[in-house]
Amino acid sequence: MATLSSTLSSNGGVERYWRNARDHSRLALCRNGRLLRQRQPGTRWWITTLLLEDVARDPAWRSEATSAASAGVTRTTREARRRDSAGR
Repeated sequence: MATLSSTLSSNGGVERYWRNARDHSRLALCRNGRLLRQRQPGTRWWITTLLLEDVARDPAWRSEATSAASAGVTRTTREARRRDSAGR
């Protein structure tokens, strides 16, 4: 499933989150197009081999449209922008 550990902000921030109804893992689509998966809350995000087509076909993946998910999108994007501007 996963190959490397990664952070959301190092991948440009998050555009969208999903939660799996079966195993309660989370999936994040980053701004650079990479999908990251978190097996349990508070653990590392891992680069996954899943594709957007896989997520769309599997009814267990449900889009997260909560205020917490929205705040996460804003926070990770802000962190990525801050990191990019500090590195230049």
